[in-house]
Amino acid sequence: MHDNPIIYWYLGEAGPEGAGLTTDSAVQCLSTEELRRFDQLRFPKRSYEWLLGRITAKTLLRRCVPELDGIEFRCLTIANHPQGAPYALLNGDPLPYPLSITHRAGLAAAAVTTSPGIGLGIDLEWVEERDASFYTDYFTPGESRVLTEVASGELASIGTLIWSAKEAMLKALGQGLRVDTRSVEVLRIGNISNQGWKELELMAPGMPDTLWHGYWRRVENHICTVVLIGAAGQPVLRKVDRVTGELL
Repeated sequence: MHDNPIIYWYLGEAGPEGAGLTTDSAVQCLSTEELRRFDQLRFPKRSYEWLLGRITAKTLLRRCVPELDGIEFRCLTIANHPQGAPYALLNGDPLPYPLSITHRAGLAAAAVTTSPGIGLGIDLEWVEERDASFYTDYFTPGESRVLTEVASGELASIGTLIWSAKEAMLKALGQGLRVDTRSVEVLRIGNISNQGWKELELMAPGMPDTLWHGYWRRVENHICTVVLIGAAGQPVLRKVDRVTGELL
């Protein structure tokens, strides 16, 4: 495994209620298998968020994986393991690259690495107020103590950040919200005043020997988090520019 794996990430955007995404977009961008899934989705908001996530992931894969350069989107399929984690196939053959997708409020994000054997999770959350019972039900006592030390004007941001990081951790484990969110924990948050990616200190009480790498950043009114497990060296995060397609 490469000592310093590169994590590529990309943001895709649609307007309110999926503006800019149409049925023609689905026909042009989805494989036969994905079109069947798309047609089964009952609610327009859900269907266009799902479509945006697929387009975002395929854009990222085609830009960052040399063998996929120029491949038609319809030749790529984003499928899901039984636990829910996504993976990519090219003409029906699984690709070995860890992949994660998230979407929220008109924005989607995807992350991929060409380093095999890494658990990878990305999550995107809209900053919003939550009832105190939410934190009681889903946060560890340590995370709840962190919130008591936060200024009232920052509570929504920090609460959203911790929640997003927990979701990304569970995705990196290949589990998602199928397991107790209190089985993973955010210990420390990087300087909230810094721009760009800030580090997170993470742990899972039941996995004391697991090495975690966690990062977060603000994207307008969203919080984006990226979490890795199994990376031997310090990961390098590289963004694919939404306009130029260049690596930043």
